Amino acid sequence: MGIRHMRILASLFALLAMLLPAPAGAQQPGELIPTRDPLYDRLQQAVLDEHRDDLHSGNPYWTDGGIWQWAPELASVEAWEPEFGQRCDYWELRAVVAAAVEGRWLPDPSSLRRALECTDASPAAARALMRRELRDIRADDMLSASEEDARTDELIASYTARFPEQSWVHYEAAEQLAHYLLDERWLAELEAGNALPPPGSLELYPLSFVHARMLAGEDAGNPAVAGSILAMRYVMLEDDFATLIRMNDSCQEMVTGGCAGGIERGLTALLEAELRCRADTLVPWKCCMPQVASIVPPTVLRDLRHWQGPQQPPDYGSFLADFEAYDDYWHGIHGRMHALQPQLADYLADSGQLWGALRDKELYPEQSQGADPESDLEEGIGSMLEQLTGPSMYHSYEQEYALNRWLLDNEVPRCREMLLHLASFDYEHPEEYVGMEQAR
Repeated sequence: MGIRHMRILASLFALLAMLLPAPAGAQQPGELIPTRDPLYDRLQQAVLDEHRDDLHSGNPYWTDGGIWQWAPELASVEAWEPEFGQRCDYWELRAVVAAAVEGRWLPDPSSLRRALECTDASPAAARALMRRELRDIRADDMLSASEEDARTDELIASYTARFPEQSWVHYEAAEQLAHYLLDERWLAELEAGNALPPPGSLELYPLSFVHARMLAGEDAGNPAVAGSILAMRYVMLEDDFATLIRMNDSCQEMVTGGCAGGIERGLTALLEAELRCRADTLVPWKCCMPQVASIVPPTVLRDLRHWQGPQQPPDYGSFLADFEAYDDYWHGIHGRMHALQPQLADYLADSGQLWGALRDKELYPEQSQGADPESDLEEGIGSMLEQLTGPSMYHSYEQEYALNRWLLDNEVPRCREMLLHLASFDYEHPEEYVGMEQAR
């Protein structure tokens, strides 16, 4: 049986599951839990009302997770404009929903511009718009090289003038410039950002609302609705994988071709920005799974030929040991969770790419796949039946919320402490570095 026929059968099974009465003891959808924020409570109700048909069932097995699958209809959010249109976070919500319902990752720029016209305009909306506008300049094939440079310079200057004391402006400018050349301007922007307070969590609404409530130790309304919002973080808005790729490229370029100010100064600025920004977000996804730990020390730092062997500064070895200790620490998160919260550990192991980097391969070995799984009828039927007997989307999103809560309470504090310490290393003065154990 072909994959097309299997998908049709899956749809029929899912339809049957919605028509049949729920079995006794089956998990039932929850209801709105008020938060005293009228916009978020309106959003909760819309999500629960519009997605009630799939609260009892699982995702189709071929659906790729990531973008906000439980986003309300854009028309619903647009209808709230008379009541909430004066709020910046309403327009942030419009920007996110417009992207989600169309399957796009980038927030809608027109809504972000409306957000910045509000009296309570947030840095999150400004940064998201700056990112989008810089990306659009790079993607415009009609611009000559000189026109692209001029447009980029003008845009960076306008944001710097509007937000002179915001480190994120300088970091976004440095990331843009790194696409072209690691020159004096790139280094100056990085160091200017590092001289200012870190930007914290610049997330758009409603992710900002859920995160703020969690940091305050308060419930974020209905846990499944909050979990659905948290689940979209991984490919949208805050933790852009392209940023990590750009950082990796910059490190490699410094090793092979050098950079303005020297490689030691460049690495110091780049690593300080990356590590302290991750630590300052207090976001589990960024603090507990910093892919930078696998980018910088093994592939870059040990490639600095003039630091290898007997010429390597003694304290540099202490820094590498601390980086490896941090790498070991976050790799052990799943095992610690399994000992204390086995249900959450099971969810983490089954949640695919979302938390895949934390998955303990010894506790949860990967299942071997056949040579042609799409043609295996038994496997296909089993996958479809799992949608009827497995946990519902509602339950999975509840688990996503609980997982973030557990990581925030139990793992983020130590991860943040280690990240901040590592960010203090200066490649130009490695002798000043104090190991983590000595510093505690």
